[in-house]
Amino acid sequence: MRVIAFEVDHGDLIHPSFGFKVEHAGHSVVISGDTRPSTNLLRHARGTDLPVHQAAAARPELLARSSSWCDILDHHTTPEQAGEIFTQAAPRLAVYCHLMLLNDLVVPP
Repeated sequence: MRVIAFEVDHGDLIHPSFGFKVEHAGHSVVISGDTRPSTNLLRHARGTDLPVHQAAAARPELLARSSSWCDILDHHTTPEQAGEIFTQAAPRLAVYCHLMLLNDLVVPP
């Protein structure tokens, strides 16, 4: 088995941040870790059997309430962006993980 750690882009203030590729017996899995869309992640995910990618989302009314929510979302990948990465990586199967639907007491998930 081989495990490769590679840098991903978790925003300007959070360094370092890593994704991982696990290879064994001709199969491979890539785990994104926390990241914005990352060309380095895509490079490692291309042709893998299974990319596992985090995703974060928020309702527009929540983002309008405070720029803090936008800052959090800017350090992650939306489900749509992760879907684009899955499409470009062309895996056999893809999985979302670490799903976050941001909310507060006024705007529910």
